[in-house]
Amino acid sequence: MASSAEKRVGAACEDLARLEVAVRARVHVEADQALWSVLQRSISRALDYDMRVCPWEYIESHAWKLEEACWMALGVLLSGPLDAQARAQAMLPGALGGLALGLPTRTRAAATFQATHAAHAQAAALLSARLRRPHNGRQDDEAARRAAEVLRDAGVDVRGGEPTFTMAARRRYEAGPWHSDTPTSEVFRFPVHATRSAAPGSAPAVAAGPPRAQRGHVHGRTLLGLDALAATELHAELDVHRQTSMLQAGGPGSGSFWSTVPDRPALRMANSQWAVSTKCRLGICRAPEAGLTCVLQNRGDDEPCGAPLDSNLHHPTVCRAGAGRLKSHTAAVAVLMKHLRATGAFVALEAAIPELYLIDDDGVVHERFMDLVVWWPGGSRRYLLDVTIRSLFAAGLTTPHLLPGAAAREGEKDKTRHYRAALQALATLHRESAEFGRLRPGTTNASALALGRLRADLEAEVARHAAQTQLAALGGMSLRALGWATSAQQWRRNDAHGN
Repeated sequence: MASSAEKRVGAACEDLARLEVAVRARVHVEADQALWSVLQRSISRALDYDMRVCPWEYIESHAWKLEEACWMALGVLLSGPLDAQARAQAMLPGALGGLALGLPTRTRAAATFQATHAAHAQAAALLSARLRRPHNGRQDDEAARRAAEVLRDAGVDVRGGEPTFTMAARRRYEAGPWHSDTPTSEVFRFPVHATRSAAPGSAPAVAAGPPRAQRGHVHGRTLLGLDALAATELHAELDVHRQTSMLQAGGPGSGSFWSTVPDRPALRMANSQWAVSTKCRLGICRAPEAGLTCVLQNRGDDEPCGAPLDSNLHHPTVCRAGAGRLKSHTAAVAVLMKHLRATGAFVALEAAIPELYLIDDDGVVHERFMDLVVWWPGGSRRYLLDVTIRSLFAAGLTTPHLLPGAAAREGEKDKTRHYRAALQALATLHRESAEFGRLRPGTTNASALALGRLRADLEAEVARHAAQTQLAALGGMSLRALGWATSAQQWRRNDAHGN
């Protein structure tokens, strides 16, 4: 079995070598994101099967080789090596501010092997008895016991069949920032749609059904606990800037864009945009040198912004010069409108709402406009939607490095104060679209608003425009910030002349 793992790792390393060649050749202006999907969803998981059936000591050397080759390839994609903290964050799921890069590690291998053994041990013994073949389960039992010890040392106890935190790990997690976003009682719980039958406040039971379903259930929940502890420990090691980037990029359901195949135009980014977005998510996007100033410029102005650019490039996210902020807002509204109309809804853009007008003490009327007003044929309500994009480095945020989603919460509070109860939540629209929505005119299949798909599209659109604003603020220095020696156009010109 170890020889099979060696072959799979060898094939993966060959694929990674070809991937690096494609990155350096710049075969297409949108190639890097597609190559990342190949790395993240396929090549990095070359040992997934081996981790199910082999103890860690048999595949450790192969796992190390695969891991180093993947980090080297990702460094080529991002035009520079990642430090240990960026690597640890990249391996976290999107909901914890990571990139969901599932490389083989000792704890992940232990979780995989232990879950497989728990689900299949009894069936393997019965099958051997039926076939009248010898079955030496002691060796597997001992390997599963060692895997459980590895998990317990990492903070997750699986001895009772259900993964739980050890007491020490529970205290560590509850002292960290993620506890305010996902309480301890919710850490090992799958998303609502996967545990719909579970009573509130109770732990979901082990999935009934074939051993494969049981293995996936226990394995997935164990990884949830391991990732939560890893994110808590990593947060304590990061500086304030990277803590903020990590916490404000996370949250339940967040980060799906980085693990979604860019199979439609809404998800695709140019190489420069993808590189900047990924670096910003990991908190490693830096100004190429000190003393630079912002070159963003409003239309009609003779002079650019001129504000000093800090080393972490916070300024472009809050700069009022240029159209970056307006473009992000407009793009997010357009994405939301497209998804709502796909369910058969009528959508009005930038509609005046007299019911929300305010009259001050001087008798001046202050108009109120909603970005979107939505209603469905057959529905009895209209829905008022107003979109806000809040920078995670905005001056009004006091502790964004300690509170997950602080920027989003502040934006939500502003809307609530401004419009009271007039605005509607997307969850309400989801229910209404399921009842009255249709896939397209003339069809009879009800279509609820696809919140997962909508979230990925919104993340991609906002990240794309934020990256473009960063690059525009750097002007001609953006190539150095990307780590590119030449532009793609210059490379093609040199290649055409045989240089």
